[in-house]
Amino acid sequence: MTKAQWRSNRSKTTSWTSFCFSGKVTVKVTKLQRTFSTCRILPSSYRIKARIAGNAVTFELDKPRKVAVEFDNDITHPMLVFAEELEQNIPDQNNTNVVYFAPGVHDIGDAYSISSNKTVYLAGGAYVKGKFKSNYANNIKIMGRGILSGEQYAHKTGHMIRFRECRNVLIEGITIINSPEFNISLRGSNHTVRNVKMIGW
Repeated sequence: MTKAQWRSNRSKTTSWTSFCFSGKVTVKVTKLQRTFSTCRILPSSYRIKARIAGNAVTFELDKPRKVAVEFDNDITHPMLVFAEELEQNIPDQNNTNVVYFAPGVHDIGDAYSISSNKTVYLAGGAYVKGKFKSNYANNIKIMGRGILSGEQYAHKTGHMIRFRECRNVLIEGITIINSPEFNISLRGSNHTVRNVKMIGW
């Protein structure tokens, strides 16, 4: 769960989960505090039916979706579900150009520098606390299904990923939470940001 970081946040807490699947899956969300009478799955254009039983709701997914579960039209405590396709092209952790963060907690500090031709991989289950930076580098990838968190930083104390005058950067798949300022700041050219989930103020 991520708490609101700024007074203008309409949501005061944001619960969330992520997982990968293929085929069909049944998702069950249990509301731990207070009962509820209605629930909807957003965006409504997906037409996902919610089934309520006690203090839980279940629904079906037959393809990767990113949805919000909203109880009693209350937007102050949303539940986000990132249901994703199975990963493809996972880098080899024995490759010397791969920085591999395995499942577990890692503290990298507030200026972890990435050099040219490096792939930084956050495996599913990796929880990385800190910030990435790079200056005048080329051909960098940050990818995976892990989490990058700025929880230890005060408000307005820098960007989670900050690249200056770089070329050919790919950032894909990760989740960024609790950013003290901007999540991603890229200067340079030929950059791609794809399927990145960001929860912050």
